[in-house]
Amino acid sequence: MWLMTPYGFISAVAKGGKDTLMVRARDRQSLEHYCDINELDYSLITEGEGTDYPFRVVSNEKDVEFYAVWTVRNITYSNFKTEAKRVRGKAFADFLGEVWSSGWSLTPLDVQKRESARFAVKSSVLGYPGAIAFSSMDSMVGKCDCCGKKIRKCRCTDEELDEYWDFLDKDVSAMTDDEYKRYEGMC
Repeated sequence: MWLMTPYGFISAVAKGGKDTLMVRARDRQSLEHYCDINELDYSLITEGEGTDYPFRVVSNEKDVEFYAVWTVRNITYSNFKTEAKRVRGKAFADFLGEVWSSGWSLTPLDVQKRESARFAVKSSVLGYPGAIAFSSMDSMVGKCDCCGKKIRKCRCTDEELDEYWDFLDKDVSAMTDDEYKRYEGMC
């Protein structure tokens, strides 16, 4: 099981005896928070076991359950990634954003169409040069669909995006799947 919280990212799997779980993390800070909540000593954290999770602690079901329940009961934020950035910083929030973006492929096509149209905006709204085209999750997390640069560094002109904006003038939700795939692949 993966558990992503504003405090860290842990993986819990059955390894060992009955009721024994191996709680793993890619960074030490994630496991230190797990230990803090469960009042476990940091000396229980092992490092460098030769796997893709370099930090581990042998735990039990009750501690993992307590951590999950504690995390839910302490939700006081209205935006998960913003809270993660506040607690853990930009690098961790960026990681969570990448996980979120990867999940876009699981979203039904009709929802992708609707949300792509909803997030399409012109530069005049944002005050950036040229037209900023938000048609994919990449662009929603700060990249121009046309040039692939970060939005603040984008220098795309309205002329370069004329065909793109012609598509945006259409009702995206009414496009056929083939039209939509072409729309997504433009620029």
